[in-house]
Amino acid sequence: MTMLRPINRDIVLIKQLSHSYSMLVNSNDYRKVAEVLKYSSLDWSNRTKNGRPTVNYYSLIGEKTLRFRSGVIPYLQNYFQIKFVANTSKETLKPTVEIPEFDKIKWFRDQIAVFNTVYKKTRGIIKHPTGSGKTLIASGLIKMYNPAKCIYIVHTQDLLNQTAEEFNRFFDNVGMIGDGNHSWSWLTVATIQSLVNCDSKIFSNIDMVICDESHHVAAASYRIIDKMYNAGIRYGLTATPIENKYKTKKEFLYATGLIGEVVSSFSSSSLIKRGRLSVPSVIFKEVPFQGIELAKLPYRYAYTDGIVRNSIRNRMILETVSELKKMGTVLITVREVRHGEELERIGAGVLIQGKTESDVRKQIKSLFRNGKIKSVIATSVWDEGTDIPALGSLVFAGGGLSKRKTIQIVGRSLRVTENKNKVTIVDFFDTQNPYLRKHSKSRKIIYEREGWNVLFPKEKL
Repeated sequence: MTMLRPINRDIVLIKQLSHSYSMLVNSNDYRKVAEVLKYSSLDWSNRTKNGRPTVNYYSLIGEKTLRFRSGVIPYLQNYFQIKFVANTSKETLKPTVEIPEFDKIKWFRDQIAVFNTVYKKTRGIIKHPTGSGKTLIASGLIKMYNPAKCIYIVHTQDLLNQTAEEFNRFFDNVGMIGDGNHSWSWLTVATIQSLVNCDSKIFSNIDMVICDESHHVAAASYRIIDKMYNAGIRYGLTATPIENKYKTKKEFLYATGLIGEVVSSFSSSSLIKRGRLSVPSVIFKEVPFQGIELAKLPYRYAYTDGIVRNSIRNRMILETVSELKKMGTVLITVREVRHGEELERIGAGVLIQGKTESDVRKQIKSLFRNGKIKSVIATSVWDEGTDIPALGSLVFAGGGLSKRKTIQIVGRSLRVTENKNKVTIVDFFDTQNPYLRKHSKSRKIIYEREGWNVLFPKEKL
């Protein structure tokens, strides 16, 4: 989709109904506003004759109701002259301090910049890299607006427990909803899955909502935030780019509509230069070519035979982990459970997956953070948000092409500690199949664009 570039900025009259929804006053404005708020979605259940998915188009504004999410108003101002005819939303609470203070916490320059920005903006997305202290920033935001009634939304049980533990360092009476807990308080940490089953009347009392990993909000479950219509203070935290592009337009519009526009953004490279994140060194190890049969396989079979069940490659992973364990803890990331099970079987580490009980996850994580378990194999359950500051090395065992996943996974290893300011990341250059080879080269490009040092087999470029 080509983004519109307005020549004449038409006047659009808007009535703000609440902090969740606004509406057009004139129905004649619907089509032009709907075009700006349009996004596409692929329908794989309805394919074309050549097997491709059907492309369906939607808009973030209702044709009959003329309603849309209030967060996109600043975005619409890029295209129209917005004039408000009424505002029936509840008055937003004002911050009580500009720079929050906690005992033994000294803010970094980039963190102070966030507080200076949000002091004037009561809603918006904070896009900072993994390891930059987003939960600590969230604690500061909560302190700024205390005693606002706040809900902090996460999307996994691991993040629920981890975040509640972090908040308990600074605040009293922190509530939890999820993982068997159901205690509401002035500050409540909740999984998005558990909120779906809560009485929606509770949401009208919320003044402030903070959404962790806010790039997920395009999922239907996050529309429960719409019911928090009195929450004028809305912030999202993410390390993932939320861009206004064709491929991500839906995510962009939902994140903007439910929460707000990006108000603070830092790259990992900028924080590495400041010493805020560890300096990563990426080493590619070459997986040897294993015959023409594997080379001819389509991707889904090539991935299974070339990565998941590849005994040569898995043995390389085991040998790599054995060497890295001499320098500290090692996290091995995989894309599929069966791959993790195979690596666990040959002794590469302890496997954490979605079916692992919550108490077991906590125990393994604690032992891993303390160095009593040297290597852990993790599926996507640890891709986002999991805090392991002292992690020594990362083995990127799962391959794949996704930039988002690659950055999320590698970000787990970049946190700085008193004894660590460098980290080793080992990836694998897969020569076995054209698809796997292409993905390996693509990951190299991703690392280089982040400004990281990459050691790659030169003769294979």
